[in-house]
Amino acid sequence: MKTIVRLIESGIIPDWFIRMGIRSLNRQRLRMEGRGSHELRRERQEAFIERLRQSPIALDTHKANVQHYEVPAEFFRHVLGKYLKYSCCYYSSGTESIDAAEEAMLRLTCARAEIEDGMDILELGCGWGSLTLWIAEQYPH
Repeated sequence: MKTIVRLIESGIIPDWFIRMGIRSLNRQRLRMEGRGSHELRRERQEAFIERLRQSPIALDTHKANVQHYEVPAEFFRHVLGKYLKYSCCYYSSGTESIDAAEEAMLRLTCARAEIEDGMDILELGCGWGSLTLWIAEQYPH
């Protein structure tokens, strides 16, 4: 399996072929999950849910930054809005641009946190510092 992953990550195997393999594995899994009586499928589902309950919330968290920063910073400048907010956006009614959606989410985050000018804020990370920069801009004191 590791050899296959290395080949895929090397770029040797074309994307269309990888997608074809993923679709094949998905079909195989769906067929397997659909087998058996209703009771047997329900037992498999309950066993799966129990395994999830017993497992850690996140796996390989020590690899997160390494995996995340495999993508060059310039990529984010092309796909994100002016605030470089990649955790989420808020597309309220009438919001059509990513810039406006980023701004709407930053505004909503501050409203939910009941942030006011003059507060001391400890911000523990939100992408490229979008929330920290937004707070500093909107609440200068």
